[in-house]
Amino acid sequence: HQPTPQPQSATPSAEETPKSEPPQETTPPIVEESEAPIFQIQTWIDFAVGYAESVGLNVSPDATDCWDNPIAAGSHSLYLERDIQSRLNRYSRDGEITDVWVWAEERSDGSYDLYIGYA
Repeated sequence: HQPTPQPQSATPSAEETPKSEPPQETTPPIVEESEAPIFQIQTWIDFAVGYAESVGLNVSPDATDCWDNPIAAGSHSLYLERDIQSRLNRYSRDGEITDVWVWAEERSDGSYDLYIGYA
């Protein structure tokens, strides 16, 4: 007659518990500025131009006399796509706005003001 196998315990016995080492102090790696993600404002200008065309707006360099508050744009921007689309959707629904132009001006902190002019 063979012995009945005993179920394995999910908790290791004291003999099996590994000894924990005290945490070693580590210095976080120094991130060189060149390793930081670089924000490319031209990517967002191109996106805005393409989106404007997709919602039926003409892109014209003459549409620079009127604009709303600029959209802050930088590596910190979480909702830039949403903000650009929202602004252009509003312009496309306004029967008096047919043309837009997109440009950016760099700010002293390295981010940008993204302007969408309209006419």
